[in-house]
Amino acid sequence: MSEPDGAPAPQDDPAAGDSPAEAPEAPEPREAPEASQAPQAPEASPTPPQAEQHEPQAQRP
Repeated sequence: MSEPDGAPAPQDDPAAGDSPAEAPEAPEPREAPEASQAPQAPEASPTPPQAEQHEPQAQRP
């Protein structure tokens, strides 16, 4: 019983530490690309800057 308890314990520690560490990293980058590809982000970003630049320039002069 000592071997099974001792063997799985050390193996689970390193394996569990590496697996969970890589798992969270994968979902994070995946979420980032999805948000960038989303039509709301790109459309909202380019639209406001262009409209703001044209509006202030026309109103100032």
